[in-house]
Amino acid sequence: RRLAIIDTQPATDPSKENAFNEFGKTHVLPFLDTNRFDTFVDKLKFKDFCREIGLKTTPLIRVLSSPNELEAVWSTLPEKFVVKSNKGAGRNAIVQSKQSTNAKAVLQQLENWDAPYWNKNECHYEHTVPRLFIETFIDPLPEDIKVVVVDNVPTVVWSDQDRFEAHTRTVYAVERGTANLTRLNDCFWHCPTGQLSRKNEIDRCVEKGLMKDVLRFATEISRRIDLRMVRVDFYIIDGTVTGGEVTLASGAFNEKISLSCAESATQVA
Repeated sequence: RRLAIIDTQPATDPSKENAFNEFGKTHVLPFLDTNRFDTFVDKLKFKDFCREIGLKTTPLIRVLSSPNELEAVWSTLPEKFVVKSNKGAGRNAIVQSKQSTNAKAVLQQLENWDAPYWNKNECHYEHTVPRLFIETFIDPLPEDIKVVVVDNVPTVVWSDQDRFEAHTRTVYAVERGTANLTRLNDCFWHCPTGQLSRKNEIDRCVEKGLMKDVLRFATEISRRIDLRMVRVDFYIIDGTVTGGEVTLASGAFNEKISLSCAESATQVA
């Protein structure tokens, strides 16, 4: 396993018109309006699927029968936890101190938990029956590792740093058939590339010898999904590869990307 660094097209020249977005618009978006993918995009069903293939997920505390149940079980919950909708993205409420909030305030944060999903490029979420669930809070919050798989071949992986501050993203190309990675230096993908001198979650994953497992699970999951391209997200928690989620329309295929980086993501030859 190795890490290498190469220069790519200058990050000053990203565009929404790129190979990654075009591939997604051609080979993914036209096929999403179906319930065939619900096992993977429903966050609760995905936990069940991961269990079947031996992939750990963040521990589940409880599935709520209705939002009102949150208040009834509040006293039984740990001091820190996360309340999530199984539908879509961005429908989470992190509770870091149960004593400083209450069930009503949390539910106000999640008022859109069962709402129709806003993005027409992600219509597959409309086939998910919405439910609320409570999950263990992982402290500190780990960086996730995102793997793009094209025709069942991992092509690029990336990790995000400082998502809520000076957001950067560090992207690596995957050498086919191996766990060897090459950092695509100066690669703009929705945001600037991460600092070369700063170690990120992918670097740590490689050092621990876990990248082979990450790529193996990503490939196995992609083989179960009848689409030419998917993205599978992971965490490393307590030294263990942990399943995060499957994203079928990464960035809704509308993000600015350096052109050569986008080509790396779709090149499987």
